[in-house]
Amino acid sequence: MSPTVEYKSHSFFGPISWLNFIDWLITLCLGAILILCTMRLGGVRPDTQADLLPLLSVALGLHGLWVATHGKSVCALSPAPFLFVPFAAWACLSVMINSPVAWRGSQQLVLIAAGFIFFWVALNNLRTVAHLVTLIFCALVPLTQSSFKSFYQYFQSKSSLASAGVDYVLQLHPGYAGRSTGSFADPDSFAAYTLILLPCFIIAAAVPRLPIVLRVFSFYVAVIAVFGLCFSQAIWAVPTVAILVAIIPFFCFKDLSQRFYGAGGMLFGVLSVFGGMYLTSPKFKD
Repeated sequence: MSPTVEYKSHSFFGPISWLNFIDWLITLCLGAILILCTMRLGGVRPDTQADLLPLLSVALGLHGLWVATHGKSVCALSPAPFLFVPFAAWACLSVMINSPVAWRGSQQLVLIAAGFIFFWVALNNLRTVAHLVTLIFCALVPLTQSSFKSFYQYFQSKSSLASAGVDYVLQLHPGYAGRSTGSFADPDSFAAYTLILLPCFIIAAAVPRLPIVLRVFSFYVAVIAVFGLCFSQAIWAVPTVAILVAIIPFFCFKDLSQRFYGAGGMLFGVLSVFGGMYLTSPKFKD
């Protein structure tokens, strides 16, 4: 019997078929990779990469099984990852030639390869909204933990919670004094991760057709993410967030007045938070 035969379909999980089952296994595997990597200092240590290797191998193996069982595998593959092959090749060549420390260059090569594998598998196997939503909620787990740590680090201790969940004592760089790092090794990585997820929850909070409970929850998470960005004190994140909140309403509303009012309201709210932090917190101002 062909693996593509579909007997019936579920409203969220999709059709009951072999290919859809593989897609869901890959989605859960990618979610586990995301949670493990971000909750252990952003995956900057070699031991974390060693722990991620089995999960990456499983994801790549399942992807290969999906390609092998798909009747038209060549046409089914997304061409988007091929656009990043020149960048990956340039990054690998740059690391191999310009890295002043051999072991650090080797670690960067592993990070580039892992990132490309994750990107390749995600683009080809996260084929439905349900898969994407599941991966976003997996990413919400470390975001919640990092945000809680960032609040504690900012008001209490900058490193006591950063090393929670790992079997070594974390010593942050002196230049990061007063800046929250969450569960990452540096505040800029924490800010970048928060910034990647922030548009998802702003859009979910703004779109009128979604349930009110989901919109309120998304708004709450977006506010926490904005405060996490403030505590990281990544100055480059301020104009980035301002541009995002000014653009997002144009994709959420059809009425032109709603777009401008939404952009103005979001921009005012975000700049008020950053401005209030700057004016009232000497630590943030310094």
